[in-house]
Amino acid sequence: LTLGVMFWFHKDWNKNFLVFAALAWFLGYGSEVMGVHTGFPFGNYNYGPVLGIKLMEVPLMIGVNWLLLIYLTGSILNRLINIDWLAASIGAITMVSIDYAIEPVAIALDFWSWEGGIIPLSNYIGWFGVAFIIHMIYRKLQFKKENKIAVFLLANLVAFFLILNFIV
Repeated sequence: LTLGVMFWFHKDWNKNFLVFAALAWFLGYGSEVMGVHTGFPFGNYNYGPVLGIKLMEVPLMIGVNWLLLIYLTGSILNRLINIDWLAASIGAITMVSIDYAIEPVAIALDFWSWEGGIIPLSNYIGWFGVAFIIHMIYRKLQFKKENKIAVFLLANLVAFFLILNFIV
């Protein structure tokens, strides 16, 4: 639903945007497939049944999550920062911070589980690396990156997980 709302407010459906959306989904999803099967770049973990249909042991929804988070953080930072590597770095740090809030909820609700029940530091380092690469792609491809509802959607997503941290 959030992805649909985000797309509804996106106004520049050119080839570069479609390339970005496809790459964000495939790189995010692909990094998770690699992670589940090799432990790199995030550590050793497995997905539970909650996130829906899986392909290669990873829910297809995970690619949507990567696309959504990159686009929302990228859209917000695009208005604030003109230097690509700096915006990509801050975007990646923001995404690691969001993942930090998501992890306890995700584990409690069986989205995924970590080997030994411990979230490894490699998870956050991996999130930074993957997010940085996809953010750089977002920055380099030419399409209008303004989305009037991006701040609201990202704030809503973060609030959702922060509140759930006190409930689950």
